Amino acid sequence: MQYDRQTALDRHRRPLLAACAVLGVFALFLCFYRAWDADEFAHLQFTWMLSQGRTPYRDFFEHHTPVFHLLTAPYFDMIRDTGSGVMLIAPFGLRVLCTLFTALTAAVVFAMTRRAAGSGTAVMAVALFLSCSFVLEKGIEVRPDALAALLLMVCAYAIARGLCDAPTPEERLAWALVAGLATGGTLMTSQKGIFTVLGLFAALLVLGLRRHGRGFTLAFAGVALAGTLAAILPLLWLFARRGALGEFFQHNVVLNILWPRDFAHEGWRWLGLAMAKDTMFMALAALGVLLLARRLGRRPQTGLGTIVVLAVVASAIGFVVLPIAQRQYLFMTAPFASMAAAVAAGWLAERWSREARPWRVAALPALVVFYFVFHAALQLRHPDRYAIAKLDYVLHHTTSTDTVLTGWAPGVAFRRPAFFYGFPHQEVRTFIPPAKVEALAADLRSGRVHPALVDFDDDLQALPAVLGEAIRELYEPTGVATLWKRREGTEPGRVAASP
Repeated sequence: MQYDRQTALDRHRRPLLAACAVLGVFALFLCFYRAWDADEFAHLQFTWMLSQGRTPYRDFFEHHTPVFHLLTAPYFDMIRDTGSGVMLIAPFGLRVLCTLFTALTAAVVFAMTRRAAGSGTAVMAVALFLSCSFVLEKGIEVRPDALAALLLMVCAYAIARGLCDAPTPEERLAWALVAGLATGGTLMTSQKGIFTVLGLFAALLVLGLRRHGRGFTLAFAGVALAGTLAAILPLLWLFARRGALGEFFQHNVVLNILWPRDFAHEGWRWLGLAMAKDTMFMALAALGVLLLARRLGRRPQTGLGTIVVLAVVASAIGFVVLPIAQRQYLFMTAPFASMAAAVAAGWLAERWSREARPWRVAALPALVVFYFVFHAALQLRHPDRYAIAKLDYVLHHTTSTDTVLTGWAPGVAFRRPAFFYGFPHQEVRTFIPPAKVEALAADLRSGRVHPALVDFDDDLQALPAVLGEAIRELYEPTGVATLWKRREGTEPGRVAASP
């Protein structure tokens, strides 16, 4: 479908664009002034362990695909010998990188919306995207979802350009290759993108069949599939070469299928929270999807409606099907929802403009800015020195060869885990055999395993009591958060020699 490129939102484009720039800079500031999520330290540890030459899934527990961590591992190689002071601020560097990924996602949202609906609606799409609470929460954290969201948008943009704009078959197939590479990159960055990928490939088939016929559509899909395999196979070869291909599939596919939490317990809570905190965004997105869906029967001109509707519907299905659907999943869907919401905002602005109610049109961008300020204020209320104080203690009281026994509280990273399951939170604990915990407790007492520090948080205490008893026998609180250190007289050699 093709929208009028001159809309009632255009007269508010420049002030809203200036507001987007200010919002983006402030989001960058939030990188340094907000609480740390435990996920962030798990991803930091994953990246750091790769920089130390360790193989995930075999040498330490993980259940995320590793492209984001492989790409960021050289970051720690560069600062390996720079001292604890630099390592202390290293997490902020990766936060900035993830924020830049989110900014690039916003740029692709703008480019894709502008093709179909004009610059006024495109700026509104960016503003709506930046104002989402789950974008401000998850788009600036150290996590692979920021890269995955960017790659999903690149895939969508490549499909739209290849099937709706490219003038020659060669250019169309080149865009198909880009879409496939982005798809493979998405899946190897975050498995949560699988349902959105399915929606995008459904859009590919619909657009192709309606505009180019079955033969070319099959060729386009074949090239896209070849690009997907070209992105995935080198990674599989890497793990096969390290003898960990079986573990790769076990941890990234089988384990996630067997994940214990369900939608009823987790998903509705996050969705309800999003509805409460992002009422305007969610209402506009729903209206936009309905407006776009009404025109799906027509021959698509730009592909925006087909791509957005099918991507959002597929993501909604995934939200119900996936064992854990949290805010980061909503964040990955937000770019598509923001385009739908901007279309709805443009539609409302046109109606209000014809009804001579310009104040309502002006209220739309004002409300978007209000939502951003509101969500940013919620983040600013929680400055976090707790996790950094823990990391500072770890870096100054241990060496790079020491091991640590960790729970799930943020603050401990850049030291080898003493236990294969380095972050035993509630879901992971269901996969830990009690015999392994008992063996760990015995190894602690014998000195075969002797972590320099223990992060004795609630999740570590929730493991079988035999481990907690061993920790309390051998360790004592440091006075810094939940960190415990070795008691004097319990050094490994002396413990092993005792009766």
